[in-house]
Amino acid sequence: MRFIVLTSLAAMTLAASAATDIKFMSKGVTALSGGYRPIGLAVGDQRPAGLTGGPQGKGVSYATLAFGIAKKNYVFVINETNVDNPTAYFDANGDNKIAPTEKIDWKANKSQTGDVALYMGSAAVQAGGKEYGLGVYKFTAAERARRNNMPDKVFYYADYGLTGSLSLGGKAYKVLITDGAGTGDLAAAGGNLMIDRNGNGKFGDKGEAYQAGKPFNIDGTTYQLTGLSTGVIAVATSRETVPEQKMAPNLSPGASVPTWTMKDTEGNAVNFPADYKGKLVLLDFWATWCGPCRAELPNVVTNFNKYHGQGLEIVSISLDQANQIDAVKKFASENGMAWRHVYDGKYWSAEIADLYGIQSIPAMFLIDGNTGKVLASGGEIRGENLSPAIEKAFTAIKH
Repeated sequence: MRFIVLTSLAAMTLAASAATDIKFMSKGVTALSGGYRPIGLAVGDQRPAGLTGGPQGKGVSYATLAFGIAKKNYVFVINETNVDNPTAYFDANGDNKIAPTEKIDWKANKSQTGDVALYMGSAAVQAGGKEYGLGVYKFTAAERARRNNMPDKVFYYADYGLTGSLSLGGKAYKVLITDGAGTGDLAAAGGNLMIDRNGNGKFGDKGEAYQAGKPFNIDGTTYQLTGLSTGVIAVATSRETVPEQKMAPNLSPGASVPTWTMKDTEGNAVNFPADYKGKLVLLDFWATWCGPCRAELPNVVTNFNKYHGQGLEIVSISLDQANQIDAVKKFASENGMAWRHVYDGKYWSAEIADLYGIQSIPAMFLIDGNTGKVLASGGEIRGENLSPAIEKAFTAIKH
């Protein structure tokens, strides 16, 4: 695949400059972007016409993914005959044949009560000589019932994309191009261009995300990417002018977080961070529908129980949709989330998420309650990194 940076769209011809280092990544883009947006595929028991191989019969269901510019069909096959050990397959090459090697490696994700809530795994579409990595998960029937009889769906998200740098106005920016729609067509609606405008080495801050095929404004100049569908990527100044996006607040270590006052799910006011003097606070943006959030949760609960007596507090900001307050409260109670929760039912437009410029979840920040300053965030406090980060933060606060 060839990538060229272009500088002018004032005439019919485009002036080329040096090639960029933008490359296709078959997987791992989710970790770079810091999160994802899941796409739900309806599940049914009608076997697709002509499909061969794989399990059949009662307890087997199917979901179809239309992928690529040509919208070729790729089939998921879910076998829940044994509800305690479901299996799944994915027709990776779209040949309408399920091979034994196309079995998805499911991993059970349990709630704090020990019940399996969902199964998570990965798959890859094979198309055009490339593999397009996908994250895949499916809630159990019991979990769907607990979630107000949630429709039965297979959820997936794109883990592939393009990474590298672009020169805009004489300045080099790290960029990441993701496929939020999970269609395999980066030029279509849902293709996302992420530009590290603030140079903090991270993607996804507010004001750093654009629709990949649409004009975008950087420092007063409007640009546009072309060639996303053909593989010959170019960037040029655009005849169209669009407004420049407002940047997110600086939430890097040492920066002060925006202050806010909201009511928690019990109706009590939370003044942040004023209410947390003398405390170390983990500010956690999440949602009950977010698979990685749920996967991270047992680790968060374990650390809360371990360090709460030493002064660790957690404030969770839910990005769940409207009319879900009872579901959020029930989920928190069942999963040992014994801390304060803020929920306004505005989904991705949640007021505090918007204030902090949150573009993907999970998103977590360790904050000094005395000063309101960020001590650590992102991958620094995910998974096995959380406990040592808390220990280091306590030391920093004491000094």
